[in-house]
Amino acid sequence: MASPRAGLHYAWTIVLLGHLNIFCALGLGRFSYAVILPSMKAGLGLSYAETGWVATGNFIGYLLASATALAGGASALLLWAHQRTRKPREAAREA
Repeated sequence: MASPRAGLHYAWTIVLLGHLNIFCALGLGRFSYAVILPSMKAGLGLSYAETGWVATGNFIGYLLASATALAGGASALLLWAHQRTRKPREAAREA
């Protein structure tokens, strides 16, 4: 029986790139949003209440995206762990 190759599994590369993607898309966008909001308020003639609703919608969008990413990553990890433990059991049944 061949021993598994030591080192970083490909799934961890996917997880790392996924987190980097979320950081770039959401993290940097969130920091730049605070800089844009005052000029957006002045340019569109929004009141403080309307600007608050825009900011609340933005926050809810970030919250849902991060929860979706967390759930997707957790389900991918569970699926990977299930497949990893299932293969040795199937091989033992065939022997």
